[in-house]
Amino acid sequence: NNTNNTIYCIIRRKGLSTSPSERLKKTLNYYFGAKYDNYIDKNKIIVIEGDISQKNFGLEFSKYENLANNIDIVINSAALVKHYGDYHKFYLMNVIGTKNVVEFCEKYHKKLYHISTTSVSGLGLPENNQKQVNEITYFSEKDLYKNQNLNNTYLQTKFEAEKIILEEVANRNLKATIFRMGNISNRYLDGKFQINATENAFVNRIKAILKLGVIQNGFKKHSTEFAPVDFCADAIIKLIQSNPKFTIFHIFNHNLISFVDLVKFINELNIDVKFVTDKEFSEKVTAFLKNPILKNEIAGIVTDLDTNKKFKIISNILMKADFSASYLKQLGFNWPVIDKEYITKYVEYFKQTNFFKF
Repeated sequence: NNTNNTIYCIIRRKGLSTSPSERLKKTLNYYFGAKYDNYIDKNKIIVIEGDISQKNFGLEFSKYENLANNIDIVINSAALVKHYGDYHKFYLMNVIGTKNVVEFCEKYHKKLYHISTTSVSGLGLPENNQKQVNEITYFSEKDLYKNQNLNNTYLQTKFEAEKIILEEVANRNLKATIFRMGNISNRYLDGKFQINATENAFVNRIKAILKLGVIQNGFKKHSTEFAPVDFCADAIIKLIQSNPKFTIFHIFNHNLISFVDLVKFINELNIDVKFVTDKEFSEKVTAFLKNPILKNEIAGIVTDLDTNKKFKIISNILMKADFSASYLKQLGFNWPVIDKEYITKYVEYFKQTNFFKF
């Protein structure tokens, strides 16, 4: 939106046939059509072939220095975000990559904006349990380690990346702000979602529940979060433009939607999902897992189930965003309420892309 700004994008080459510029163009085309085609490599969006997991981002030193001379701030949105996989790959991108970005920012005195995740608060589903658990621990913008469960390669490496940044901020070697993102969901405008929807843990859970057609009664006490990606982007831009002196912001939609309302909206779309007992849920899951075809349909929840084939839904850690919500409000930003209209766009998008099949 600001014609005076130039954006430098460090993009890895994948294979020999597609250049980094073509990769970026293809991605932008998916989300925005041809809107940004004329900006790429024309003094507005400059593509640099590199890799943040390598020393000096894999650039010749002269190019590395030239990059530093041309920029004011750094936004580190590079990350491997699957919730499973080879720890070494996660460590290389999420930890070593962050170290290299921090080194660049310290050396050339650049402000760093680092995209993290509210999941650093620990394992468990994104659902907020509405204070149903005793001895609740609140995870605010001032917290990093509160004895949370980090037994997951993605969470562990994102946690380690934050630790590196916060240590350097504490030592006054680095100016940085961390954005902990919530459950980034489909665009509010039109329901569009990320290209690689199959890698999104939350969407895979929703898909599995819709396919099963059942959800445990225990979820009636719970709520969940949808943070539309266009609102997330707007929040990030507004925060960066404010040049905050604060170190951590929680960017998630505190307007939660109850599972009771979510199921009601889904039913009104002629998709049958009902609340059942733990025993009935377990029996349905077991039946699906015994069927080689149906088994793949609910792969998204397998790691979320206990030995009795029930959801492990209770967590005693609750995310807080009071400070962030108040700060954003002063910047003129407010989160949307997730209503039937949004859930309709959400479901329709996944039906059109054949990700949800009924």
